[in-house]
Amino acid sequence: MNKIKNLTFAAEGKDRPLFVSEVEDERKIYIVDQTDFDDLSKKSSDPIECLVLEFTENNHELIYRIKQPETFIVMKRGMLHGLLTQ
Repeated sequence: MNKIKNLTFAAEGKDRPLFVSEVEDERKIYIVDQTDFDDLSKKSSDPIECLVLEFTENNHELIYRIKQPETFIVMKRGMLHGLLTQ
């Protein structure tokens, strides 16, 4: 069953965050700089800095929050894809 990804708490205090997930594991979600992620001059092998989110799970949804203390990792841009959010 596909669970709802609740990103409300992860977005608190952020001005229009861009959420991306790993191509290999869509449950792993990060916040990235949209300008950096959408830069057409970047290759899929170029690194991008990602703010790590962690989640708790219940019967119907995955609830995401920014990992505390804030943790950044660097991933290849091609290993990520953007999420549609409302």
